Amino acid sequence: MKIAWNRALGILFSLVLLFCGQTYAVSAGSTSKTVESGSTWVVNEKYQLNGTLTIGQGSTVKAPDGQLLTMTVNGIETAIRPGSYTGAIVITPTVKISKALFDSSMGRGANMDYRTALFIDSGKVVENSSVLSALAGGIYNDRSASGMTITSKNRLFNGFIVNGSDYNISNVRIDATGEGGSDFVGLGAGIAVTGKSNVNIDNLTFNGAGPVRHGIFVAGLTRAEQPTVTISNSFLRTDGSVGEYSGTSMSMVPWVLGIENTGHVRTQMIAGYAKVKYQNSTLLSDGWGVLSIDAPGKSEKFGDPAVVLETKDSTVDITGTSGYGSYSINGSRNIFDHTVMGNTKYSTGKYGLTYALIVTGGYAGGDFINGTNVTSRYGVMWHKSQIGVTNVDGSTFHTYGPTFLIKHCYPVLNVSKSALRSDTGVIVQLMSSDDAGLAAGFYREPVDATSVAKDTKHDIYHVNKTSAKIVDAQFDNLISDAQANFSVMEINGDFYNSVSGADDDTLHLQGQNLVLSFDDVKLTGVISSAVASHRKYSLYFGKEKDPSGAELPLDAEGYPVEATWTTEQNVHHDPVKTVKLVTAANGGLQRTGSTQYEVKEGVILSHDAMYLGDLVNRPAPAVNNGVLVTLKGGTVWTVTGTSYLTGLTLDDGIIAAPAGYAIEMTVDGRRTEIKDGTNYSGNVVLSIGKQGKQAK
Repeated sequence: MKIAWNRALGILFSLVLLFCGQTYAVSAGSTSKTVESGSTWVVNEKYQLNGTLTIGQGSTVKAPDGQLLTMTVNGIETAIRPGSYTGAIVITPTVKISKALFDSSMGRGANMDYRTALFIDSGKVVENSSVLSALAGGIYNDRSASGMTITSKNRLFNGFIVNGSDYNISNVRIDATGEGGSDFVGLGAGIAVTGKSNVNIDNLTFNGAGPVRHGIFVAGLTRAEQPTVTISNSFLRTDGSVGEYSGTSMSMVPWVLGIENTGHVRTQMIAGYAKVKYQNSTLLSDGWGVLSIDAPGKSEKFGDPAVVLETKDSTVDITGTSGYGSYSINGSRNIFDHTVMGNTKYSTGKYGLTYALIVTGGYAGGDFINGTNVTSRYGVMWHKSQIGVTNVDGSTFHTYGPTFLIKHCYPVLNVSKSALRSDTGVIVQLMSSDDAGLAAGFYREPVDATSVAKDTKHDIYHVNKTSAKIVDAQFDNLISDAQANFSVMEINGDFYNSVSGADDDTLHLQGQNLVLSFDDVKLTGVISSAVASHRKYSLYFGKEKDPSGAELPLDAEGYPVEATWTTEQNVHHDPVKTVKLVTAANGGLQRTGSTQYEVKEGVILSHDAMYLGDLVNRPAPAVNNGVLVTLKGGTVWTVTGTSYLTGLTLDDGIIAAPAGYAIEMTVDGRRTEIKDGTNYSGNVVLSIGKQGKQAK
């Protein structure tokens, strides 16, 4: 067992180094060294100095070819740049970790220059690729590390990298300031785990400050190399707003998710194949996201995820104003077991957590179970999602907007024995996608939401099916309508389908139905097809162009506003075209003329990302947006407003009106008796009126 250095015991360096079997290119008693301006110093072997190091302007300090160089000052990993440094100084050349720790479509680990305090590979500590002077206190060996502190005040430095090993890490603190490089390959992570590894982490404290300076990275190249990581009794907090990012990897949240693009860090990243579990831990990010999965491996079949992420008895929150709790993509499953998400003592606002979970693609989905408590702007949001299943059982959601926000895709949602509350009164919203894509500088939509033509291929009266290739597997007779099932609970709130029929998503959907089933539910609210528009827009475009042929920016009343077409960088640092507005002294848009134009489209700019997903619904007969409802198991639906359906099945179900009101149903314009055991298909309208008067 080797003893890691304590930064406070500089006078004992020579004894510790002798014990570790290391030598340095320094003579006994040296107290200072100067690297002259304009000169080059190649550090061929580990160098230790207890005194002052001065690096002149224009000088170069570097490692031999094939190696990397790291300096610690009093045990703190420090950038090697011109200046003066005093204390226990160690400069360590390390052999590059040349193997591909993880390669994926999002990043190539073989090209990363990993520098780390401790590298464990194939069951052994690799000392010539480790910066041991960055370990303050504690002990380590080939099987475990415990009791040390790692402090980095420099970019692109890892605490631990564990590859293809079984390892235990306990009672460790990592403080890291500076950019993280790339969380797609674990560059700059507090702890990175790759390969066929089984790692237990207990009582870890990680404080990261800098863009992409993430706490945990886990990835396996193949299912046979699927690492398993358990993190217990730990505290991870990241702040991506500190410092600047100089790399080329994705370094901020895509604004098209409806999250402010000021977020620059995800606390955890999982990729490829992995199983990760957090127990009794606190997990925080100031923005973007807390628990993320990206570029997962292929799921060979439905229900066989490449990545499983679980939190149990834990806290997940955003400490800033916008960000997600977790992200489930393609072949991944995210499980929240007796976990608190949002509105904790770490929150700066009640709805700082924008989404508890985002689901996208393939078989992605999640579970909220055993008393999980969510407080967020929206509960779960789906975009570009296909046949994944999300389950909510015995849990609580309190949201500003829709509890479940489905953006023009076809997941399956099952909710049972849970409490749901929405400030805007909407439980489920199926909507046209407002995800304009990563290359977009703004989102636009017609102000007349009824202008989209009928999709003649879409059947609003029956469940629609399609054939699709998902994760390299062909599926036939796949339901392409959104499905939501509720059982054994009480619900107060509304359900809307406002899909317009525009082909506005990469899934190439047009019309889409909302298929709802209620079993032993006491339901009060409206269920209806609807016409919807966003609650707020950044500006508007007119039908006419400006003199240069560009879109004409207008305010809500149709007056031109001061604006310029400009470019900004997206998450991949590519230029995108957008509009820059000038704000007047009163906070409104600065008008440039008195001519009034006809408004054609509402526009949401990237800096108003939070406008996305926030809709105002107007119940209306279905065009491309059917609503099919089944009431069974003694369900009672108390209708609180006019509801437009395209299918209604009563199987031990009751439709009622509020006290003092009467309910009326028409099918294709004909007044029809509401009778249990009956299936109604057509344009079904449920309306209420005062008892004794005809309903309207």
